[in-house]
Amino acid sequence: MSNTCQVAGCRRTAALRSTRMCRKHITHNRRWGHPEQRPITKGELARWKAHVRGLINKRANREKVWTSVLALLEACRTSALGEVRDYENGKLAHRTSLTVQRVIVDVTNEAAAEDIVLAMLSFGYMGELEWSRFRSDNAFFAAMGRRFYLMGRSNYAGHFNATTGKRHLTARELSPKAVLLLGRTMSAAFAALGMKLRMAEVEAERRLIETKAAPMRALDEEEQQP
Repeated sequence: MSNTCQVAGCRRTAALRSTRMCRKHITHNRRWGHPEQRPITKGELARWKAHVRGLINKRANREKVWTSVLALLEACRTSALGEVRDYENGKLAHRTSLTVQRVIVDVTNEAAAEDIVLAMLSFGYMGELEWSRFRSDNAFFAAMGRRFYLMGRSNYAGHFNATTGKRHLTARELSPKAVLLLGRTMSAAFAALGMKLRMAEVEAERRLIETKAAPMRALDEEEQQP
């Protein structure tokens, strides 16, 4: 059996027989849910957030939509806060699940609610528009979970660079299990809504095409009359 990393194009030596991946791809797989997943960058997500915001604001019922999605985020926060308080009052809880609930509470306390909602809806929109952007279900959940986690200020640690004289922030690592569970939790709450925004956009594009084509069809029908 070959001892080369199984990822296409990689010629490094596999670090573990069980995974047949090199250390680089093992780390990438743990972080992003798939050894070949291309991360969703902050800039890429910002563009999708702007597009999703525009889709919502173009709707006639935009105020109702905003109220509903913000209330959904608050419901997620309230549920997480309740589970954390139950644990503090003596109720047993799974460690990973408790970590995720604490992350939800912290992030929703620290980040703007609209930014969180737009980010989570954007993943649902991307999933409907171009699922091939994600190499697997776990890659989708990992991307969604990590982006949610990174929106919290308390999830960063700072260090001083004596050479540049600047303070730099680096994200504290969250366990892969917690990242995936966080992504699944956010997906269950928001992904379907993001997908629906994309489907509504497709329907609007279809109607626009039909409207523009109507005069041409009318001319064709007139020419066909005896």
